[in-house]
Amino acid sequence: MALLVFIAVCYFKFCSHSSSNEGTVCYYIANNYVFICAFIFVLFLLFNLFNIRTFIADHWPLIFAVTTGLLVVAVYLHHFYDNPISSDPEKWGPFGDYIGGILNPTFTFVMLYLVWQTLVVQQEGLKKQREAQERLEKDLQHQKFEDRFFKLLELYRQKFIDGNQITKIHGQLNTEYLQSKQPGETVTELNCYKTIIERKCRSSNGEFPRPVLIDYFGFLFIILRFLEKSSPDAETKEDYADLLRRLLSMEEKTLLHYHCEYLTEKEQEAEAKEFRDLVEKFLLRKLGDWHQTLG
Repeated sequence: MALLVFIAVCYFKFCSHSSSNEGTVCYYIANNYVFICAFIFVLFLLFNLFNIRTFIADHWPLIFAVTTGLLVVAVYLHHFYDNPISSDPEKWGPFGDYIGGILNPTFTFVMLYLVWQTLVVQQEGLKKQREAQERLEKDLQHQKFEDRFFKLLELYRQKFIDGNQITKIHGQLNTEYLQSKQPGETVTELNCYKTIIERKCRSSNGEFPRPVLIDYFGFLFIILRFLEKSSPDAETKEDYADLLRRLLSMEEKTLLHYHCEYLTEKEQEAEAKEFRDLVEKFLLRKLGDWHQTLG
């Protein structure tokens, strides 16, 4: 910036040597270059010390309009300052035309720019408002889902986990299998649950006679269906499915596997098939792989 000022002053100083330039802008600047340099230096300090840059950026249309108006008046006075002020109204007409012809387009441009900026700001505000509303609705939906999910888990824990109901049934099934196994039959989880669920745990019509197991599978079906239909997004669904999967003990997973694996034809209705699909999707992944793991 200082270099530009120095070059400009040298140029105007050179121009001022010609007598024909007397009274011109070059002549005036060359003879007052010290004052002009000091004025520019003060502006530079103010510009950096008092954050004028931000002020100019925020109010440049107003500054532009005021500067243009002052410049028009200054140019007019520079050329006609030695003429007396006329009292003839007819001579004021050209002056008004001069001022209006320059300032009106300038102010019109500034006004159009301000209107455009207002529209832009309004659009940005509406966009941010919509985004905030969408975030709020998403948060409320997620919170509502989370509250209901954990209430279901709490009921699940109170009803089946705190009383060790599933662990007790698991032990009963093992005992029943050991008592009824055939000579030479290998004792494995696979044989145990396959035999007990097929032979001992079903009544003659092919349904479980154990009320606890019926309630357990039914309640777990409610949780899985809620997780499938009410999750706000896929990521949330996967996170809470992983949480539920980690809460299940090995005994519960084993019961689930064989309950789904050996459903009778009568139980292969739409609801039973949906339960099997949800268990495979969220809890046991692929039943075939789980079957091999147990075996």
